[in-house]
Amino acid sequence: MSTSVPFRAALSSVAPVDAPGHSAEDRFARVQSIRSSLGSLARQIVPARDVPERSAPATIATGVRSLDALIGGVPRGALTEVCGPASSGRTTVLLSLVAAMTRAGEVCALVDASDSFSPHSAADAGVDLRQLLWVRCNGKQPQKEKQQARFIANDFAGHDYVGHGSVEAKTVDPKGLASSANPFAARATSTVAARDRIERSQAFRRVEQALKITDLLLQGGGFGLIVIDLGDVTPEVARRVPMTSWFRFRRTVESTPTALVVLEQEPSAKTCASLVMRAQRTEAQRTSPHCEAPTHARLLRGMDISIEIERASALIHDASFTRGAKKPPHSARVDFNAEAKWC
Repeated sequence: MSTSVPFRAALSSVAPVDAPGHSAEDRFARVQSIRSSLGSLARQIVPARDVPERSAPATIATGVRSLDALIGGVPRGALTEVCGPASSGRTTVLLSLVAAMTRAGEVCALVDASDSFSPHSAADAGVDLRQLLWVRCNGKQPQKEKQQARFIANDFAGHDYVGHGSVEAKTVDPKGLASSANPFAARATSTVAARDRIERSQAFRRVEQALKITDLLLQGGGFGLIVIDLGDVTPEVARRVPMTSWFRFRRTVESTPTALVVLEQEPSAKTCASLVMRAQRTEAQRTSPHCEAPTHARLLRGMDISIEIERASALIHDASFTRGAKKPPHSARVDFNAEAKWC
């Protein structure tokens, strides 16, 4: 068993008890000295039974009753991930949360990395747009007067520079078979590669802008909810975000009453997230005046959404969760219905 530094110092300050040439009184005095030294050290150690239990963080109601009954809401001072593919209901959960926050009079911020937020849909969901700061990331650098806008390279991913206009991409064809057999196919391949390269660099630049803006908003404070919308960013790009960025966000927000929510297709913050919810659409209800109308001619009336809790740290609002557990002991899932609103 290793001995701590204070314990070693306490023992070294006392001579050996069984040293020759010492009387019984001297040995007794040294034993008492050792006991007193150990007693002062023991007073510095807090027993496990006296360690204060970490209280559950304050939460924000999402507006979905079944979900709030399970987890109690989104925790403040923590990072939450809401993931799922397109049309899975992830945006429905987000709008319900923002609507509940703005109705309570709190100011929210939405960092839109793909510039896909719809204010009309948010207003229909009950969001008070006067209480919402919408930051649109377009991947462009600030424009000067009479200067043409251009996309610039990102800093954190190390991709190539992408300027304004067309970019020629070099394709690797060691034997030259593609160009000799079909020059038009080689040209099409080069065009597609150039377009993919431009789109990839623009996506990285928008994500980088979103991270920088989120850092500024967290440092500035004053927001009850900050959302990073990476829903339309491919998982390949989202996974390139360094873990140091998520860790910095978690440490920055944990001492504030702000809730940080990340909307994405796949979770990427890993252990930095206190709550991870995965949305999935189970069924869609459509209506049409004609029963035999094709699917594209029917209106969406609503859909059934299933939310699975993949990670819930320090949320103890249901018997299926263990206090302080990172994951529930079994799959926790809630189902609810979202109705479409037509004007």
